[in-house]
Amino acid sequence: MASVKAAMIDYVGTNGRNLMPCIVGAPCPWFVGFTNVGDVPVDVVVVHGSKPVATVPRVAPGAHGYALYVAEPCSGPGNASTVVMIKDALTDYMLDAKTVVYKCIDATHGRVTKLGLSPTRVHAGDLVTATYSVEAPSDAPLKSFLRIVDETGATLASKPINLEPGQSIVDDTLSFNAPERYAEHTVTAMLTAEGQLNGSTYLGVYSYGSTTSYTVEWDNQRPEPRFEIKRVDSPSTPVRPQQRFTVAVLVHNAGSATGRAEVVLYRIGAKNYQRVVINVDSGSDAPALFTVSAPPEPGRYRYGVGVYDPVWMNSDDYRDFTLSVETAQAASQGPACSGGVELAGVCIPYWLIAVAAAVLLMGSAGEGRR
Repeated sequence: MASVKAAMIDYVGTNGRNLMPCIVGAPCPWFVGFTNVGDVPVDVVVVHGSKPVATVPRVAPGAHGYALYVAEPCSGPGNASTVVMIKDALTDYMLDAKTVVYKCIDATHGRVTKLGLSPTRVHAGDLVTATYSVEAPSDAPLKSFLRIVDETGATLASKPINLEPGQSIVDDTLSFNAPERYAEHTVTAMLTAEGQLNGSTYLGVYSYGSTTSYTVEWDNQRPEPRFEIKRVDSPSTPVRPQQRFTVAVLVHNAGSATGRAEVVLYRIGAKNYQRVVINVDSGSDAPALFTVSAPPEPGRYRYGVGVYDPVWMNSDDYRDFTLSVETAQAASQGPACSGGVELAGVCIPYWLIAVAAAVLLMGSAGEGRR
């Protein structure tokens, strides 16, 4: 069976997931989040307008990717639009595109003239120092917040900026602890400013004219979770078009630390997915349950199940299955819920009932010991 490369854009924003106005004449930060809904890893190129602006390597099936880049300034106030695309780096095939309409506002603004990080290779929890310089405009004060922001939109450090006209801050520092996200991270320095558009005041954002990066490296001495998909229960007999069915996933943590697993279910090649976040103790199992509507047309459809670690930012395991959708007459021959119990229209597998019962028994035993 041929592999499928597919991805969908989850959001495009200028302040994390939020779409705030950009400031005329100031470089504007852009954040893009997407998910691999194919069945093979993909190298993603992010294109802003017609210009490639970022590359996110090897995004695993069911995993998320993030990009941060700084776009050219708005040329004038008013509404503006751009097309943000994600492409397969190998074939240049367009995976998804989103037209974004945003506002550009006139606002007096200063400039971040410098941004550097030290050290640039760290372990989780290590201290990273950002060195920056800021200038106020010559004819107005600068009252703002400086934020050091990474590709996910997370603010790593912030500081209020209050400068009189023409004043500057040179080589000041902000420090932050490296997060438990083991990857190369892109960061920029962001400022906010107020502007007027059609008589209303808007809060706009602008950024340092470029980005910089640092890497949180693996620490072999640090305990970590490692998730495995032990089983996936999906319908073994055909279902009817648009019939609701259940997919139950059992996740095992084979690592040495408790962790948070994001289980993602999607129809391969389709532009949507479901996600369930579960906590899994080291050496233990935990279930994730999905209720899905079958496609409207008869056929055979492939679904992917991935378990993604949002802390370590990697995809630990992946499975897929095939769903048969037939007409009501053909599908009615099979049992509605085999290998489980139907409750309120949802098929609950016997193994899931057993897992839930074991958890309840453990909880009761713990209460009895107190």
